[in-house]
Amino acid sequence: MLRLLFWTVVLGALAAPPALVYAALEPEPALERAAAPSPQAARSSRKLALRLHAAATGQGPAEVEVSAEEIDGLFATAARALPDLRGRAEIGDDGVRMAMSLRPSALADLGWINLDLEVAPSDRGLDLRRLTVGPLALPPGLTVAVLRRLADFAADEPVGTLMLGAVERVATTPGQVALTLDPREGAQDPGAPGVYERVTGSLRRLMGAEERPRVGVHYLAMLEATKTGRLPRYGSTAPWMAFAVESARGVVAAERLGPDAAEAEMEAAILALAAHCGARWAIESAVGDMPAPPLRSRCVDTRLAERDDLRKHFVLSAALEAAGDSTLSFGLGEVKELDDASGGGSGFSFDDVAADRAGIRWSQAVRAAARAGDAAMAEAARLSAGEAAVMPPIEGLPSFLAPSRFEALYGEVDSPAYLRQLAEIDARIDALPLHDR
Repeated sequence: MLRLLFWTVVLGALAAPPALVYAALEPEPALERAAAPSPQAARSSRKLALRLHAAATGQGPAEVEVSAEEIDGLFATAARALPDLRGRAEIGDDGVRMAMSLRPSALADLGWINLDLEVAPSDRGLDLRRLTVGPLALPPGLTVAVLRRLADFAADEPVGTLMLGAVERVATTPGQVALTLDPREGAQDPGAPGVYERVTGSLRRLMGAEERPRVGVHYLAMLEATKTGRLPRYGSTAPWMAFAVESARGVVAAERLGPDAAEAEMEAAILALAAHCGARWAIESAVGDMPAPPLRSRCVDTRLAERDDLRKHFVLSAALEAAGDSTLSFGLGEVKELDDASGGGSGFSFDDVAADRAGIRWSQAVRAAARAGDAAMAEAARLSAGEAAVMPPIEGLPSFLAPSRFEALYGEVDSPAYLRQLAEIDARIDALPLHDR
């Protein structure tokens, strides 16, 4: 009898989260879609992210002040990469109220998750005062405890405990919240990893990001090719792109991989390319360390359209698309351009946008070739070796636009004028030999 009761409780606990999610889904979002972010909002979001990152990776407790306007701007900016995310914050003397609507891609056909919560001022960590998910009013204390335990159980580090423990204090005034974070929570040894490193590393492993050793295989192949002179140190990045396709093609042929495995091999080669030619640290944060010392890659002196910034835009957008989401890839690139247009950067540049979108399309094309077979991969490699086949001409594209100039020409992102400019860029990409077949 006791054994039956035990397993009933266990099965009930396992079944509760899916049942709860299903019951909480609603047919419509509770929040309207926010207006497209301005360049100033994008820059404010970037600064907020940097402040939070600095506090989360520091060596001791730090206070971060955040305004309701900054939180709203962060939601609006994030929605460029995650279109089905909406959020709004209200902050008063009595605490923070945050509302959020989210439609996860896995549940897109089922509806929206509408979340509404209140956090009270506290000198003893996070004090969740109210929580509703859709039509369900949940007991805040019990819900936090359950989520903490589930997070601890699911990961190889006590993720829930670490994250909650890092919040020492929450203080509010009208329109602003001050968070005191302790990034060393639970770290006994001064040289031991802090909360940020432990949580991000654990989440990466939980999502299987470190189960991509093939990225390292292609990274080493490119490294060896630079030593033997097969890959150039200067000039166009295109030979590196062609090598990535050929590297995946060689493995697919040698191991006689089927379509799914062949596409995964091509994804690994694209990520290795981005580690060499884009930002190694960004790729390592997603897939783990490369199997070589962090020396300066020879690819960083190559260019696309005679510019090294376009090389970075192209390969990192390709890598983000290969990792799973072209909307996210373009959204992040677009946010970066809005930040540049805010006055602190070089200005909004549609040539950068063209490189972002061309990188996404290249990744899609070579992954499709991997599924199609050896002949398609050979042709994709041949075309990738010529820059004119994969990177559109950028002549005439408005670039380095200051905020006032961007607003005068386009108003905001998603305006008819802005969308016409994107359509012109896409037409240039469609006409490239890699895609016009």
